[in-house]
This record gives sequence, C-alpha cells and structure tokens, in this order.
Amino acid sequence: MVNVRIGNSDDILNICELLIETWKKSYSSFIPLDYLNNLNLEKQISRHTKYMDGTTQYFIAENDESKLIGFASYGKNRIEKVNCKKELYTMYVSNNFQGNGIGKLIMNSVLSDTKDDDSSISVSVFEKNPYKEFYLKNGFSKVDNEIVDLGEFKLVGEIYVRSI
Repeated sequence: MVNVRIGNSDDILNICELLIETWKKSYSSFIPLDYLNNLNLEKQISRHTKYMDGTTQYFIAENDESKLIGFASYGKNRIEKVNCKKELYTMYVSNNFQGNGIGKLIMNSVLSDTKDDDSSISVSVFEKNPYKEFYLKNGFSKVDNEIVDLGEFKLVGEIYVRSI
C-alpha cells in the first residue's frame, strides 16, 4: 500500500536523493553524463530547503515501510507563456516503483490541493523526457515549447496545461 502525504523538512534529504537518482537513470540519454555525475546533494538540499520554507507545497509517496518512493512539488506559476496560477515544479517516482500508479496518486493529491486556487495547472517537461506521456495520460495538453537553461547547456522543454 502507498501512502501520500504532505511533505515536511524531515523529507528533504530523501527528496534530494530520489531526485538525483531519478535524473541519472531517466535522463542519461539526453543530458551529458558529466552534468548528471556532478549533481550535488548539498546543493539540492539547500535548494529544496529554501523552496519548502517558502510557498512551495510538497507531496510525498511512501511505501509500507515509510520509505519515500515518489514526490511532487508545486507552487506559483513561473511560465509566462500560460495563464495559470499554479505550476507543477517536480514529479518523480523511484525507477523501482514506476508503472504502479504511484505518479497518478501523487498527481491526484496535487490536483485536489489546487482545485480551489485556479482552473488549470502548468508543467514544463523536457522534450526528450521518456516519461512525458504520463502528463498526456493524466489530462494535460501540450500548449507550447520553451528553452530550459541548465547553466552549462540548454534543452527544449514542452509546456503542458491541465484544467482542474
């Protein structure tokens, strides 16, 4: 059984470890290995601590042993090309648990939490993300493209929007 709950500061280390693990396993076909191998845990911890202390909301999926197996975060929309109040910032499920409906459970928690705030939510997904179909299967529609600047290089991102 999977439990989805609101995230808190005690989850930050596990969130960051899962994020780095997922990036390395899922994005190695289109993100340079040097970049992936240099993802810094301390930098991620600092980043997510700042977000969690701000207005970003986190949802955590745990297995029966209370081990974090997935998470999502959302907050104020930063994508200028769409007229939404909320944006899904992150959505990751451990590679070992994908394909079991965990992402959908987390997504439903986010959508339920945002339903009173707006009529739609946005997300930016790497064009070459092997899991971007997840968003289409869960009611999102592609509306535009954008350039995602990762500092050392840029990638094409696809912007999706879903009515709530």
